[in-house]
Amino acid sequence: MGQILVDIITPLTSSTVTIEQSLVQGQNNIASGLNSHAEGYYTTAQGQYSHAGGAATTAIGDYSFVHGLGSTAGGSSTIVLGNSITGSLPNTVYVAPLVLSQYSGTGSVTPTTGMII
Repeated sequence: MGQILVDIITPLTSSTVTIEQSLVQGQNNIASGLNSHAEGYYTTAQGQYSHAGGAATTAIGDYSFVHGLGSTAGGSSTIVLGNSITGSLPNTVYVAPLVLSQYSGTGSVTPTTGMII
């Protein structure tokens, strides 16, 4: 039988680990999937090996990853990055519109013209 891991900074009264080898960090988070990780504020990692981060996010699918505000990764191996996005197709990445930037190795990063996806 594995061990239940809880970040020592996180009080058990605000976050819950309900299955072995899952981890919670932050406030009012739930890690109920096998080896899942919920961090931030009101996040839920329900799928096996899933990760939910940010605020009010939910990782339902097995192997899913979500980070943002109010977003959900519902499919198996679904990745969601951004706010208010619901991803349900397996093996799919969902993101808000991106502006790609190049970094020259010194100074600041500047957006590249015409690279909005």
